Amino acid sequence: MVVGAAVRPESAGISLADIRVRGLRLEASVYDLRSVEWHRRITANKHSLLTDKTRLESATYPGRFKRTYVARDHGYPFMLPSQLNELVLRPTKFVGKLSDALRAELTLLEGDLLLTRSGNVGSTAFATSHLSGSIMSDDIIRLRGNREQLLELFVFLNSNAGRRLLRSNQYGAVVQHLEPHHLDSVPVPILPSSERELIVGAIRESVDAQGRGSISAESAIQELDQYFDNLPRVPAAAFSSVPRVLLNHRLDGSYHSPRVSEVESVIRRADLKTQTLGSARWSKAIKLPGRFRRTFVAESFGRPLIGGKYLTTLDPRNEKHIALDRLPEILRTALPLRPGTLLLSRSGTVGKVGYALDGWAGWVPSDHIIRIEPVDAARGFFLNAFLRSDFGQVLVTRNVFGSVVDELDPAWLANVEVPEVPQRVYESVVSKMASAVSDWNRAFDKRREAIENMNRFLEALK
Repeated sequence: MVVGAAVRPESAGISLADIRVRGLRLEASVYDLRSVEWHRRITANKHSLLTDKTRLESATYPGRFKRTYVARDHGYPFMLPSQLNELVLRPTKFVGKLSDALRAELTLLEGDLLLTRSGNVGSTAFATSHLSGSIMSDDIIRLRGNREQLLELFVFLNSNAGRRLLRSNQYGAVVQHLEPHHLDSVPVPILPSSERELIVGAIRESVDAQGRGSISAESAIQELDQYFDNLPRVPAAAFSSVPRVLLNHRLDGSYHSPRVSEVESVIRRADLKTQTLGSARWSKAIKLPGRFRRTFVAESFGRPLIGGKYLTTLDPRNEKHIALDRLPEILRTALPLRPGTLLLSRSGTVGKVGYALDGWAGWVPSDHIIRIEPVDAARGFFLNAFLRSDFGQVLVTRNVFGSVVDELDPAWLANVEVPEVPQRVYESVVSKMASAVSDWNRAFDKRREAIENMNRFLEALK
C-alpha cells in the first residue's frame, strides 16, 4: 500500500457504449478507475481525439525486419527504445544490410514525436536535431504533423492524465504493447489560446535547449575520442597472456581483455600521466550508501527515487517516491542528491553515466548507483565526458565482476586510471560540457513548468 495515497472508489460501472468506443476490449486495465475519471473530465469539455487530423498527419511504425548486427565500421548505428530519452546518444549496436527504403522508414526526422509501443509502453520523446537521422527500432511509434501541435501533445502525454490514459490502452499478458489505432480513443483537451501559448512556449524552449545541450556534450565526447584515437597504438591482439604480477587478484577474462591491453598500451606509448579516479586530483569521494528499506509514499509525502534505467535522461524519476523520515538519521543525511554529482550504474547494465542537474537536488538515487563527488565543477564536467567516452567506458567496465548479474564496486571504480590530456583539449571539453549542463538545466526547468501548467489546467476540469 502507498502511504498517503488518496482514497478512491473501489468499483465503477462501465456502460456498453464505453465498451464499444474502446474497441470491445474487456481487460480491466482499459477501465482503470483513474483513467475513466480523466476520460470523463476531458470529454465533458472541449476536446478532440489524439489522432484527429487537426492534430496529426500520421501515427505509424516501421514493419519488423531481420536485424543483422555487425561491427561498428560495417553498419549503421541502431538505437533501441531504452535509449529513446538519453541525453547523449552512444549507440551500442550496429545493423547492416538495410535497403534504402527500409533505412528511410527507420530514420527519425527532426520534430517527430516518439512513443514506445512495447515493454515500457508510453515513454515519449521529441526528436530534436541530435536525434534527427538516427535509425531506431520498429518498437517506436512515430507521430508526425504540425510542430506546435506535436509539442502540445508531448506535454499532454507527459501529464498525469496523459500517462494514465496511454497505459489504459496497452495490451498483452506478459509483454505490454500499444498499437497506433489504440490512440484513436484517447481524448485530448482543446486548450484556451492563453494556456496553449504558455505551455507550448515553455516546452518549445525546453526541447530546443535540450537539443543544444546534447550536441555540445556529444561534441565534447567526440573530441576526447578523436584525441585518444590519434595516439599511436598497436591493434588489439586476438588473445594475449597475462604475467602473474599483473593479475591484480583478478582471474576473470574481461578484466584482462585485449581491448583493455590496447588502451593501456596507448597510455604508455604516449607517455600520458594518469591519476586514479579516486585520487585527490579528481574526486572528493566515491561512495555507495548502504542498502535501505524503501517505504513508498504518495508524491507529496516523499522524495523521487532514481533508478539506473533512466539515469542518462533529462528527468530520471520513475513515479516512485520514498519516505526519508522512515530511515535512520545517517541515511536521511547521506541519501539526498547534490547537484553536480556524477552518477554511475553499478548493477545490471554497468557504466551508464548521469550528471545531477540543479532540479534533481534532494532526490534519492537507488543503492544500485555509485556517486562520484568531483573536486570542483570543471573536473566534474571533464569526468562527465571522459566516463562516457570509448576510452573511459573500457576502463570502467573492465572492473565489472559477477557470473550472472554484472556488478561494480566503488573500490574498483576508484582505481580507474584517468589520463591527463593537453590543456587545450581539457579546456575545450570542459567548456562544451559546461554549456551542455547549462542548457540541460534550462531544459529541465522549462519542461517541468510546461507539465505543471498542463496538470493544473487538467485538474481544474469538472
